[in-house]
Amino acid sequence: MTLVQRRRSSDHSQFDGLKVFISYSRGDARAFVDRLQPALEKHGVDAYVDREDIEKGEEWWERIEQLITEADSVIFVMTPRSAKSEICKREVAFAEHVKKRLLPVVAADIADQILPQAIARLNYISFIEDRNAGASGGFEDSVVELAHALNTDIAWIREHTRIGALAYRWEKSGRPAEMLLRGGELAGGETLLGSRPRNAPEPTSAHIAFVTQSRRVATRRQRIILVISLAVTVIALGLAIYALIQRNNAIQQEMIAITKTVEAEKQQQQALQRLTELCQSWRVTNEWIDNNIPAGIYNLRAELHDVFKFDDNCKP
Repeated sequence: MTLVQRRRSSDHSQFDGLKVFISYSRGDARAFVDRLQPALEKHGVDAYVDREDIEKGEEWWERIEQLITEADSVIFVMTPRSAKSEICKREVAFAEHVKKRLLPVVAADIADQILPQAIARLNYISFIEDRNAGASGGFEDSVVELAHALNTDIAWIREHTRIGALAYRWEKSGRPAEMLLRGGELAGGETLLGSRPRNAPEPTSAHIAFVTQSRRVATRRQRIILVISLAVTVIALGLAIYALIQRNNAIQQEMIAITKTVEAEKQQQQALQRLTELCQSWRVTNEWIDNNIPAGIYNLRAELHDVFKFDDNCKP
């Protein structure tokens, strides 16, 4: 047997998707809840009911806390025993703590009963005849009235529930940064804080802390991203300037190399010109030697012959 039973009808009406937790006393409201739950589900309301007759412990209560936190509204079934039930008072107190919309319904005569303060100050829907309140006591009419009350401001209520459930898990987990809201979810949370409909439950301190810390971290993250983006831009600009300088240096070196090449070619041309002139000069000298040296040698030999009396073989 499960701790909490949930039923769901195949009928999908305009109220489809609503989630409620029913707080009641099993001592005198079990039969009423057994009838109310499927009646609500015909209107698309998912009703969660604690049906477990076991000793209440911390594990059980954590589950109840979770169900109340994830519910859009809490229905409190008003009977003599629920008015006195410590468990019902605890459920109502927690529902008030997490700012859940409380909808009291009268299932039995509660005259002279002391109700929880959070319940006593609210308007209630009577499932018994109450001429003073104009209630006929018709069950089906009361279910329709309850379903419409549950649907009031439902878009805001659902966002209140969603952010509240996330905030609840965030706090239970020690407020880790990775569980904070981002992007569209953060925008939705901020809209929730600033657009509460009249008579809707207020955001809890957990709502406010969760959304505020999410915005603080998101702003810090945006600043870091901005700084990184600027740093990347500066680095990219620096690399571009460096590349431009290197390109200009390369062009200058290329121009110098071209100039040196032209100068070398010019010097080569000059060297060739000089070599040509030398060669031309060399050819002239050879011609002169061919024309003049042999005669000089002959003249010298004649002179030596006359002085030293050399013969034709230059022997004395």
